[in-house]
Amino acid sequence: MMHRERGAGVQPGSTREHTVFRVVFDSAYGSEGATARNVTFEIDGRRISVRDYFSQRYNITLRWPDLPVIETTKKGCYMPMELCWIKPMQRFPFKLSGAQVSGCSPILCLLETGRLRKQKGAY
Repeated sequence: MMHRERGAGVQPGSTREHTVFRVVFDSAYGSEGATARNVTFEIDGRRISVRDYFSQRYNITLRWPDLPVIETTKKGCYMPMELCWIKPMQRFPFKLSGAQVSGCSPILCLLETGRLRKQKGAY
């Protein structure tokens, strides 16, 4: 997962790479789930929400603060989902369930070379 860096001393347009630990879904956050609005952490002796932290630290106003947050492998590091994107050509190393496989597009069943040919219309 990548996200664009902002702040003092950071070159414009630079990115930082993180490894996703999990998308936070926790019953402790109620029916809304774990969002940037209600997930908090402690910094400098006070509790602050992910939304408020990004607003104060990076001057970023989240458009969708009710999306789930992503926890990186650095425990306690939460990223708003709207600020992240997946690096190109990343694969999913886990086995899909039967329902997930049946919901996939038929083009995903082709080998990579076949997919590229089909996308280019070279059949």
